[in-house]
Amino acid sequence: MRLPPLPVPAPPLTPAQMAARAVGDRPAEVGLTLAAREPHWYEHRCLCGTIVDILTRAGLRPPPQRLRFRATHLPAVRDGSKRVTMRFRDPVEVGPAILVFGSGDEVHLPGRITSAVARPVNRVTDDEARADGFASAAGVLPGLRDYYPGLQPDDEIAIVHFETD
Repeated sequence: MRLPPLPVPAPPLTPAQMAARAVGDRPAEVGLTLAAREPHWYEHRCLCGTIVDILTRAGLRPPPQRLRFRATHLPAVRDGSKRVTMRFRDPVEVGPAILVFGSGDEVHLPGRITSAVARPVNRVTDDEARADGFASAAGVLPGLRDYYPGLQPDDEIAIVHFETD
């Protein structure tokens, strides 16, 4: 008499699978509210708590967020003359970050996002524009279109202040 094969147990869920099955509310955001913001995988809530709670109980931490820059910005960030960046549909949060420069041979600098403010492009002030290296607010839209070609004047961007560690 042959016995049926034993069922193979399912492997444990990965954090990404747990996030896909997440239910409930997202934790409140600090420093920035963007309507189009998607939660990071570790912010999802499941029956056991947030992924961050689960990782913390396991003695692990979620990876710090990455703030990407073109390699041409590295000298200005290193010497401290660039401490503001404007982002479109690139969710950020106040807290630790890895500043990533380039795309091939990347340079990584530890840093921190100190504040982020959501504002339509056409409401950026001259002071905010100058802080990010623009001559005035009028230069923000054409300048950002180099990074975000479809950007419109009423699109909401994040004005992100950061520092290096």
